[in-house]
Amino acid sequence: MENPLRPRRALPHPSPPPHEPSPATTTTGERKWLKTGIEFFHGGPHVSTVACDRWADWSLVPAASGTAVTVEMEREFVHGEPTSTLWVYVVEGLERRPVREVTWVFDEADGECWVGVYAAKPTKDQDDGERALEVEFGNLLVETV
Repeated sequence: MENPLRPRRALPHPSPPPHEPSPATTTTGERKWLKTGIEFFHGGPHVSTVACDRWADWSLVPAASGTAVTVEMEREFVHGEPTSTLWVYVVEGLERRPVREVTWVFDEADGECWVGVYAAKPTKDQDDGERALEVEFGNLLVETV
């Protein structure tokens, strides 16, 4: 069986802080959700994943140097059969590095799943509180079967 859901998103590194642009988001129900993207934390860009089932849980890994990062989410298959697990990967060149395992995403057999992107700016710029957040979206790929 081929993988029915595999969102992939190239995200620009935020600069200057505190921009937090365009995470990829997967929503699996009214109260369950997962978001992954770039966050500026302790002075640098990090790949952040927040998974919320009964409570939210945050993981964070430093982003590679450069101007963008590619994040990929993929359903796990074991011996050709789908599991309830979704993996979050960071793709750098030919290397795909696992950064988060979320075991409950596909628990519901007939559950709905929404995939999208957005941008957030939780704080105002210190020098211009009215400055709008500008984010460039590109390279969003969602594969379904």
